[in-house]
Amino acid sequence: MLKERASYYYGTLGKNCAEGILLAANEVYGLKLTDQEIQLFSGFGRGMGCGSTCGGLSGAIGVLSRMYGGREDFRELCGGFVSKFKDALGCDTIDCGPLAGKYKTEAARCVSAVELTAQALEEYIAQRRADMEATGDGSIQFELTSLEQALMMLEQRTQDLRTAESVAMQSIPMIKTMQFSNMNLVRKINSAFIITLPVFKQALTQAIMLKRQRIQAEAMSALDAKTNEMLIRNAQNTAEQSKMTARLASGSSIKIETLEKTWQTIVKGIDETRQIQENARKQRVDDQKRLETIKAEFNSRYHMPK
Repeated sequence: MLKERASYYYGTLGKNCAEGILLAANEVYGLKLTDQEIQLFSGFGRGMGCGSTCGGLSGAIGVLSRMYGGREDFRELCGGFVSKFKDALGCDTIDCGPLAGKYKTEAARCVSAVELTAQALEEYIAQRRADMEATGDGSIQFELTSLEQALMMLEQRTQDLRTAESVAMQSIPMIKTMQFSNMNLVRKINSAFIITLPVFKQALTQAIMLKRQRIQAEAMSALDAKTNEMLIRNAQNTAEQSKMTARLASGSSIKIETLEKTWQTIVKGIDETRQIQENARKQRVDDQKRLETIKAEFNSRYHMPK
């Protein structure tokens, strides 16, 4: 758990090695460190910024100070771990510069140094267990629990660095392939500027000229067809007009049929007029008789003198 949280603070959030260990321990062990207290260790990263004492070791000593500070054997406890640290890394120094020069790689960073540190911590925990069994000191058990958790953090960090190394190694052929693809694209683009684009421009110009020629030819063909059609229609119209004019000139303006129809209409109108007048005369006679009858009835009813 501690190793995972340290990897998160160090690898993901970009904290330095001392801050990463302190933040992870503060979260896992409930150390109740404030932001100001953690900030006190900001200058210990990368060997205090000058390749001096390893920042991770400084952060670990800070955690031990928070957890075990004040014990009579605290200095011996820290000194024993530092000695184990130097023996495990095979260096007579705890400075970041020489350690990074020996263990750090571009792809894996300090994975080897972290593995050796984890091994040294594991041996130190085994030694503390032996001391507890020999002395019967119960306080050592609490210390061993804390050291075991620190060991788990280092092991997780080691695994994270191994994973990062594997990803970096797999990225190398991918990058090479991308570089090769970029070279091919550049070569294709250069070829396009030299060959493809000029040929395309020439082909486009030819296509436009051919299109214009086809349009002009179609226009001329349509003009010829319309001209011939107009000649034929003019000839047909001339013949029809000539025949119509001849028919008009060969006969009278007023047809005999028209005169016959007008005479019949006049005679019919005269006959109908006479019939209307005769019917009106008969109607008047009949109306007069009916009026006389009405008058006689009136005189008879009201005894009017005649």
